[in-house]
Amino acid sequence: MHPAAVAPVLGNADKLKQVFVNLLDNAIKYCAADDTISLTLTAQEKGVLCMVRDTGPGIAAAHLPHLTDQFFRVRRDVSGSGLGLAIVHEIVRQHHGLLKIDSVSEGDESGTTFSFVLPYGGDNLL
Repeated sequence: MHPAAVAPVLGNADKLKQVFVNLLDNAIKYCAADDTISLTLTAQEKGVLCMVRDTGPGIAAAHLPHLTDQFFRVRRDVSGSGLGLAIVHEIVRQHHGLLKIDSVSEGDESGTTFSFVLPYGGDNLL
C-alpha cells in the first residue's frame, strides 16, 4: 500500500532537511530502545502538516516555552549544544510556518510531538 501523495511545498531543500534531521536526532537521543518515533506528512488545505512524534519520556511543561531558545538544554547528560531546536524554529519561521511543541512527561502516554505546517507555494522563502 502506497501512502497518499503530498503536494510539494516551495522551500529550501537543504534547510528543510536540517529541520527533519535535527528533530529526528533529538528524538533518537532522548528515547529509550523500546520507544517509537514517527514522522508523518499530511496534506491539508493550506499546506503540509509535518509531525515528528515520539513515545519517549516527554518534556516537563515548565521547559516547553524555552526549548527554542539558543543554548537552552533540559538535560546536561545528553550530548548537544542547545542550538538544534533554535535552528529548527528559525527555519520553520523562514518557511512561513509556526513550530508547535506538545509534550506529556507523566503517565503511560508520555512523549513529545513537534509539528508545523509548510504552506504550499509562497514568496520570499530562503
